[in-house]
Amino acid sequence: MISRKATILACGASLAVVATSAHASLEEYTVPPGSNAELALNVCSSETQLAVRGDTGTDLDFVLADSDGTVIHTDEGIDDYISILIAASGEECETFALDVANLGDEPNDFTVLLEPVTTSSIRVEKHIIQPSETRALPFKACGIKAELTARGDGDTDLDFLVRNADGSVVHEDAATSDTTSVTLAGLLSDCETFEIEVSNLGSVYNALMLVVAPEGAGETSFSGTPPSSRLVTASESDGDDLFAGEAAGGDGSVSLLPPDTASTDGNNRTIAILNRTGEPLTTIAWTNAATIDWGDSRLPEGDSLASGQQWNVNVHDGSDACIFDFLGETESEREIERRGINVCEVVSVTFE
Repeated sequence: MISRKATILACGASLAVVATSAHASLEEYTVPPGSNAELALNVCSSETQLAVRGDTGTDLDFVLADSDGTVIHTDEGIDDYISILIAASGEECETFALDVANLGDEPNDFTVLLEPVTTSSIRVEKHIIQPSETRALPFKACGIKAELTARGDGDTDLDFLVRNADGSVVHEDAATSDTTSVTLAGLLSDCETFEIEVSNLGSVYNALMLVVAPEGAGETSFSGTPPSSRLVTASESDGDDLFAGEAAGGDGSVSLLPPDTASTDGNNRTIAILNRTGEPLTTIAWTNAATIDWGDSRLPEGDSLASGQQWNVNVHDGSDACIFDFLGETESEREIERRGINVCEVVSVTFE
């Protein structure tokens, strides 16, 4: 039997597939133009490397949620790949939901890699660092020492600060570039958790790749249940949708929010409203762009959309209009407007 073996390595802002362990799952899927593909990812190891690579023909956006429906990672960069580490929350296997949105006008054939992570694994993560944003990203380094490489997409200047598990600064790079590297020596037994603080000094986002390569780590064989991926069927989506629209109330409860008026002209007006503001959205309103008044908040009274969550809605007012304006108000009463959104074409609206 010939086994399929694959893993990922970062090279600039791209991913390459190379040979690795026999426990990796490598599957190919197709997402039609202007459509979404929903995948169920079953992982059973404490950490699993997820990498998705499209055929470069169209832009793909990604939303990853855990088994509770909480969004844990998004990637809306103008490319068609992601790479991130995911972990089962307990000793049992856990199913994650991955939504893949094709923003182009032709099909995209994409590959999904899932591979259990051991102490000798190379860890690769991609993060979108927004303009003027400073973000702290935790990562693990294993072995006697490990080589950390951070490389942006070349569009902006990034500054870096690396802290060890004690909070001490072990590396700092404020040069006028978006790359840095450092050898992390004297690691704790097995693996040590570090943190890299990344500051984007530019006016556009920067797609950052983090690669952590261990040295001197013992080869640990994986003996658990291999990961797997599958497409979510239409019946599953119509019933218990892995990406059901949700809003979290102030008490931490989750309540399902009803869709708006159903479309009657054949256009798909279902979009995801994403909260990336860093605080709850207490008001979400939308209105036909031809009207003046915002009207009432669409959120049920007392509910809010927590930062990092998404709400799937059908935006339709019975007029068959496609162009809508959106308003979000945060807990601190900051108002954010998104105007002229064509809900018949886009798949998400983000409040930042």
